Amino acid sequence: GHGDLLGGDGQLPEPLARCPVDGVAKAYDIMKGLDDLLTESTDDEKRAEIYFILGTICGDLPTKKVEAEEYLIKAIEISEKLAEINPEKFNPALALNYNNTGVFYNGQGQPDKAKQYYQKAIEIYEKLAEINTERFNPALARSYNNAGGFYDKQGQPDKAELYYKKAIEIREKLAVINPSVSFAHDLAGSYNNAGVFYKNQGQ
Repeated sequence: GHGDLLGGDGQLPEPLARCPVDGVAKAYDIMKGLDDLLTESTDDEKRAEIYFILGTICGDLPTKKVEAEEYLIKAIEISEKLAEINPEKFNPALALNYNNTGVFYNGQGQPDKAKQYYQKAIEIYEKLAEINTERFNPALARSYNNAGGFYDKQGQPDKAELYYKKAIEIREKLAVINPSVSFAHDLAGSYNNAGVFYKNQGQ
């Protein structure tokens, strides 16, 4: 894959979880509703969220990649301004936007841009996880895992191994503390990624 999309705490973004896109027609219905909300809304936080969701939906539609990029960048621009004013409140959303924009560019075959956004997401998630480990470690692990996959694909095995190991380290702890299905599933995914990586490295 191109990387894992994140919601605020490492889950599927809430509005998307509420309205699964069953097909292109449904996607266009949701986009129309969001466009209407965007026109009505003067609240920057809400506008950033709507742009983010529109970018995520358009990113899954083959004919909407240009719009997807525009929406994702708008979401980032607003989130950056909000995070400057109130980093404690808005840094989580900004990191989420950076991660998912990295996933988008990775899928579009634009590694330089993908790397830039993956690294920005990791930087923020590392700081957030220091302050609130329980809340942000799942998202940090997923960002590490994305970076591992990215560097593996770019033919940089040392960096790939570093990030895969970091993801596994966090996910092993999460699986012990909270043996829920999702953490066990994430850990299994990390082990699988590492296994494929080492096999390809001839180890």
